Amino acid sequence: MGDAYIRFAEDIQESIEVRKFADFVVIPVDYMTIAAEDIWKIEPEMTVIGGEIVYTRPA
Repeated sequence: MGDAYIRFAEDIQESIEVRKFADFVVIPVDYMTIAAEDIWKIEPEMTVIGGEIVYTRPA
């Protein structure tokens, strides 16, 4: 929340809560359990920007 606090935007950004913007990526694996050199191979399942789904992986 530090960045949002500095910009006086903590009421709308930086934490996942109802009525706040959300930018995040959903990935199908726990990237902490794979080799570092394989992280770049991870394909996202979904990307959300500003609370809107902007990408979903084709079935």
